[in-house]
Amino acid sequence: MRPESELILVASPQATLEVNGTTQFDNAVTFASAQTFPGTGTITGVTASAGLFGGGTTGNVSLSIPAAGVSNVMLANPGLSVNAGAGLTGGGSVSLGGSTTVALATNTCAAGSAVTAHPFTCSPFAGLGANTFMGNQAMPNLTVTGNIATGGLNSTTSGPGPAVQAYNTSSYGVFASSTNSYGIYGISTNFVGISGGTSSTSATAAAGIFNNGAAGNAGNILLGQSAGVTKFSVDGKGDIAASGSVTIGGGTPILEHLSQAFTVSVPSVSPNNCASLTPITFTGASDGYTIALGVPNALVAGTTGDFLQYFAWVSTANTVTIRVCNPHGASASNPVSGTIRVDIWKH
Repeated sequence: MRPESELILVASPQATLEVNGTTQFDNAVTFASAQTFPGTGTITGVTASAGLFGGGTTGNVSLSIPAAGVSNVMLANPGLSVNAGAGLTGGGSVSLGGSTTVALATNTCAAGSAVTAHPFTCSPFAGLGANTFMGNQAMPNLTVTGNIATGGLNSTTSGPGPAVQAYNTSSYGVFASSTNSYGIYGISTNFVGISGGTSSTSATAAAGIFNNGAAGNAGNILLGQSAGVTKFSVDGKGDIAASGSVTIGGGTPILEHLSQAFTVSVPSVSPNNCASLTPITFTGASDGYTIALGVPNALVAGTTGDFLQYFAWVSTANTVTIRVCNPHGASASNPVSGTIRVDIWKH
């Protein structure tokens, strides 16, 4: 009888031990490391470990993660940290699926201030008492009882009412001062730019007071403009300049007034005769202008008891001729020199 297993030796083995056929080992066999075993082998079973579902010992098996199958303790990072930023409180470490609370931190602004920005910027707010406003403010239809002290007030309106309206029974209605720009600037497209009124009879009160505090009476007290072009001005000395005419007391408008003083030499004038002085240059003088002479007493006296007479006219453009006469003298007048002021008026 042939045994169930047999050892067959070959004539030319390819290795130290070569087995052809089926081999059975009744006890454990130990293989050296780094052995290669061809073939796919056989899996006898798949067991689902913690957090998995499925497996089996026969047929095609599968593994899956069931609902809530993986707990936080199975994860490498089972939670997270919530850091409360500036102006916030709360937070901290929290497990996945858990919760934490973040809230505004407790903060108190000083009296008269409120939180206007985060993280917690406190700014003053307007109250019922005195207020100080910083920067540009937009205040439509603002009504104030009391005083407004401001670095600059700019008010515009498109309605029929005034842009700025102020009343005071014992002081200024509006008081404005500036070191390098307008004290008060008012403009209106279809009504009065600036209007002032008073019922006071005090010598120091007026419907409008304009003051220039520049040293040495420099600068202007008042400028009158049309379309941005100055038409009249009152400077710090009180001098008035106007590019148009001036009407005084409802009389004839005066378009221009020129005045100069000249030193003249008056020759001896015989009785009942006249003499012309050397013509003088007077820029701006034109034919037909009105001329008035300011003659000092020393030039009027001729001889004892006699008086000389003077008159003048624009003889040519920019030239004035003065003539002196001795109408009543009993003898020739004495030569004399002095200063005569010539005033010219254009109407």
